[in-house]
Amino acid sequence: MRKLIPWVLGIASGVYYYLLSAKIFTWVYLSVDAGEWLSLLHWWYVPHRFGKPLIILLSRGVGVFPGDDVLKLTVAMAIIPAAITVAFTYLIALRLTGKVYLAVIAALVLMGAAVFTSQAGVVEQYTFTAMFVTLAYWFHIKGSKVGTLACLGLVTATHIVGVFFLLVWVFVYWPERKEWFKASWAYFVTGILPYGLLFALMANPDVPRLHAGGLNFQAVFEYFFAGDAAAAMLAVHAAPQRILEMVQVTLITLGGAVVPFIVAMRVQDRNAKLLLGMMGFTMWFWLTALYPSVWKYAAFFLPLVAVYAAIGLTKLPKWHTVVILVWAIALIGLNAVYFNTDVIAREDPRATDFYEAVWALPDGVAVVTARGGAYGFALHYALAEGKDFIPLPQHNPYESGEEIPREPDQRYRDSLEWAKRTYGLEGENMFDLIEYARNQGLEVYYGQPLTPTWERMIEVEGTVPGRIISIYRDPNFREERN
Repeated sequence: MRKLIPWVLGIASGVYYYLLSAKIFTWVYLSVDAGEWLSLLHWWYVPHRFGKPLIILLSRGVGVFPGDDVLKLTVAMAIIPAAITVAFTYLIALRLTGKVYLAVIAALVLMGAAVFTSQAGVVEQYTFTAMFVTLAYWFHIKGSKVGTLACLGLVTATHIVGVFFLLVWVFVYWPERKEWFKASWAYFVTGILPYGLLFALMANPDVPRLHAGGLNFQAVFEYFFAGDAAAAMLAVHAAPQRILEMVQVTLITLGGAVVPFIVAMRVQDRNAKLLLGMMGFTMWFWLTALYPSVWKYAAFFLPLVAVYAAIGLTKLPKWHTVVILVWAIALIGLNAVYFNTDVIAREDPRATDFYEAVWALPDGVAVVTARGGAYGFALHYALAEGKDFIPLPQHNPYESGEEIPREPDQRYRDSLEWAKRTYGLEGENMFDLIEYARNQGLEVYYGQPLTPTWERMIEVEGTVPGRIISIYRDPNFREERN
């Protein structure tokens, strides 16, 4: 019976997450990358920074099976990994506490964690990455350095956060660096070698150049290292609001389990320091990053937080255990009502509406297509599925909100070469492409809502995607356009 418990927890949580998951294409919980992951079901191409080679392989593998794209990728990328993580949360807690009931509570705390539940119900990478973080910790407490480093490598091949988690491991276990170094080959095989896939795709001239460029030094440098900074860029005056967000997310995610977790963290063994190091980096990034969606990174360490909440209960009076159990079950029930992703997605069907609007466009038109973002990735997905339109790579020719010319980077120049080779497009920038397409008798559409900056450069009619009726090469950013 004891051996069946993790299986029961894994299957029950999998069914729970499936019932709550979105069954339609959606951007809820800021899952704006969904279109890109879905594109990979049909295409080999390089996704947004930093590549995520394991996600590429997962999506391509899932793509060979029949069925609805959203459903099968949600199951493979989010639901199954989340269920496995719940089961291993139980196993880790059981190993560290020796108490079955406390291990079950740890699994239930994770199931009641709103952040984790939200990411288990959409096409996103966060529970997939969290699964490998949890498995790395499992192998670590079992004493397997090869298994630990192999899983940290898989984290890195899924999300760049794996590099920083590896650095935390190195820092905490520096006195044992020689033994860890002997097992470092495992990290190299699972975390470094997979990135060779990106270079192979960049070298292939037939791979769409919608985000990354070709295999040349400048384009590779821009892809991995250049671009706008994200961390440590949030204005100081915004910090109180971000801290309030942290508190709110913590309350709806952990509830009363925060108390035993804090109690457990007072015992400063090295395993606890590992968790604190991973949390510290993630929370620093959460506090300072420009991105509004960094709260999702909490999914990476929430399984281990649930484990240490169970450890903390061993140091508290028994009534605390009853309270946390009831609280966890209550949160699971509340999630089923307030975080029913399928219901939320159908109440806010912007992604589906836009996707259907793209498919409703006449065949053979041209569409200005952003490199990324919710709308850009949705366009990539429609194109990968076979929608007949010509993508015109978008590039802002001016510094944001100013009349200062901006030279296109190498990645954009590579995308222009690909567009010329694939569609016969001629031009040195986005305006050239629009004019060329219109001169060829094509209707040209703008593939996302116009921002105040773009309103001064492009005039459209109709809903998104709207048909372009005028372009302004010399915009006046200081006055409203008539």
